[in-house]
Order: sequence, then C-alpha cells, then structure tokens
Amino acid sequence: MTDIAKFARHHPGPEKASLLALVLFDELLSSLRHKGVLSRNDVTGLLQTTANNLSQNPSAIAKRGARFIQDAMLPVE
Repeated sequence: MTDIAKFARHHPGPEKASLLALVLFDELLSSLRHKGVLSRNDVTGLLQTTANNLSQNPSAIAKRGARFIQDAMLPVE
C-alpha cells in the first residue's frame, strides 16, 4: 500500500515535474543532434509537433514519443 504522506514529501509536484520533463526532452534532443541522429530541421519539427500536441491525450503523446525514441535509438535488426 502507498504511504500518501511519504509520496507527497518526495513527489516533485506538477510544475517541477513539467520542468524536469522539458529539461530531459531538451537534453535528449541535444544528444540525438550531437550524435547525428537528428538534423536541425528534425529538432525544430519535433518541437513544433510537441507544442501542437500538448492539447491532445497525454497517453497517446507518450506512446508516440516512446515509439520515436525506440525507432531513433535502437538499431533495426
């Protein structure tokens, strides 16, 4: 069972969690760009798509993001 008081003490809250997600996303895009996986236009397109998708279902966005990362980072067999 979850200890709600302990969870509340350690949970970053929605504002800090959102900032963390943006920082991680920025680092991921920078890393992919540095490794040559993404071009400058790819990064710009991803940022524009992300901004447009913010009003959509978070679950669908997360699934598309996970699929993109899998396609971009994992070698095709």
